[in-house]
Amino acid sequence: MQKIDWFKIISDLQRNKISMSWLAKELNVSERTIANWKGVTEPKFSAGVTLVELWKKTTNKNQLPQRKGGGR
Repeated sequence: MQKIDWFKIISDLQRNKISMSWLAKELNVSERTIANWKGVTEPKFSAGVTLVELWKKTTNKNQLPQRKGGGR
C-alpha cells in the first residue's frame, strides 16, 4: 500500500497561499509539527483528513500524491 506524500500535500497548500501558521492554528498543532509532516512524521488521522480535504478543495485535484520508494 502506498503512503500519502504529505510533503507534496503541504507544499501544494503553501503554493496556494495557505501558510504554515494558518494550518497550525486550524489543526491546533505547532508550525514545527506541520514542518515535521513534510519530511519526518505523518499527521494523526483527523489532521490528515482535514489536510486532504483542504488540499482537494484548494487544488481541485482528487488523486492523492503518493510517496515513491523508501522516501522521506
